[in-house]
Amino acid sequence: MGLGLADHSSRNATGNSAEASRLRKVKLTQTCKERFLEALADTGSVSTAVAIAGRTRVYELRKTDPAFASAWQDAEEIATDRLEDEAKRCAIEGVPKPLVSAGKVVRDDNGQPVMSWFPVTRIPYFWR
Repeated sequence: MGLGLADHSSRNATGNSAEASRLRKVKLTQTCKERFLEALADTGSVSTAVAIAGRTRVYELRKTDPAFASAWQDAEEIATDRLEDEAKRCAIEGVPKPLVSAGKVVRDDNGQPVMSWFPVTRIPYFWR
């Protein structure tokens, strides 16, 4: 999943060195990309995935690397599917012995936080 920056940089030797410099800054190693995408699929949070991968310029890379952008979308879909599955599980099985604070359920009997929202904005068929 290379960015082809070496070719791009040599072509820009005659003029657009600022663009070449910007593209070099967003280059990530394959390991870093994989770590970011795995964390994004696991957590559904770009901020958390960036913290795990140790990079902050992933949005720029997504704009310049179609393969990375596609993998990012796949990771978000995985995360959304997991959230949807968990919401359905909670709806069907219920949450036994909840911990209630200020009139709101905040933890289940396993000590896990209870979802107070559903990720409807990421589910395309919800809005049809």
